[in-house]
Amino acid sequence: LAQDNKDLGTPMMAVTGKATTLVKLKREGEARDLLNHALAMVRADGNQGFQSELLTQLGLLDARSGSRNKAITELEQAATLATATDGHRLLAEVDYELAKLYEATGDSARTERVLTAGIAASRRAGDRYFLPRYLGEYAAFNANERRYARAEALFEEAVDTLNGMLVRTSGPNAEARLVSAMN
Repeated sequence: LAQDNKDLGTPMMAVTGKATTLVKLKREGEARDLLNHALAMVRADGNQGFQSELLTQLGLLDARSGSRNKAITELEQAATLATATDGHRLLAEVDYELAKLYEATGDSARTERVLTAGIAASRRAGDRYFLPRYLGEYAAFNANERRYARAEALFEEAVDTLNGMLVRTSGPNAEARLVSAMN
């Protein structure tokens, strides 16, 4: 429907939701085709924010299928576009995923660069929900680099952030859901 009515724009939630479902159904090729088609549409519209989101989804799909270099390229493009559009939450997510890929290649300098950039983006977005995960990942990186004092400080900050969120929950059930979701 959106293709036939240009005023509607690209239905990003529907596209990404369908792509996620296709991946879960082990139909990665169809998911990739859908994402590439949507990417062509938003590129034609010049919507950099949506381009960033779709490149992120493609990068994650390629990372899952073992195409690490392609995933890195797509995620780096997504990061550039997210930065250009002040998409801080998306940039934090992209940097987190890039860090895992860089770490797998043994590129410590890039791993650290994207982890610190992702944490900064998460802070700019005011995102307290995913910040503990990013801090924990950076803490683990620092521990692997034998920077134990820095790792401990980051782990403590992650725990403090999570505890601050738990204090604001409405009861034990909400706490359990939060802890489960944060895992």
